[in-house]
Amino acid sequence: LNDPNIIMRDIAFRAVQGVLRKTFESPFTLVADLLGGDTETLRHIAFAAGTADLTEHDRQNLSNLAQVLAKRQKLLMFIQPSYNAAADASAALQTTASQPPDGTQAPRNETDAPASADVLRALALRRAEAIKAVMVAAGIQPDRVYIDEPSTLTTLGKNGAVLTSLDLKVP
Repeated sequence: LNDPNIIMRDIAFRAVQGVLRKTFESPFTLVADLLGGDTETLRHIAFAAGTADLTEHDRQNLSNLAQVLAKRQKLLMFIQPSYNAAADASAALQTTASQPPDGTQAPRNETDAPASADVLRALALRRAEAIKAVMVAAGIQPDRVYIDEPSTLTTLGKNGAVLTSLDLKVP
């Protein structure tokens, strides 16, 4: 009982156990530490309402994330595409009103309104595909990047951005 080696061994074991737990439970925290960034910035990609366009800043973050994934082959990325019905529908209506596809301003009825659930779901999937395309272009195998089913967000990020969440998991 008075052997100091036992105590040091227990402390070392707990420290290693803590690092492993952190790695498996929250790979983004570990990745953020490796990249010197903030977990929330890496975990969410902000899209302007009604668009699926990535900013240059988000492209750079995804490229950095791809570098980490390239070094850690067991990590998989899961993209949770999302949309905010009010913000995305409003932006879609404004875009449609200002840029009609055939050059005319035709009135719309409820059944063909751009705010339909199918249109919003498709927008969320386009956002996820844009993220996946950056990862694949950076050399990540497509079968390591999964796109989940789109979900509805009730809150918005900074400046009214619609956030698409990313998650890293070890199978």
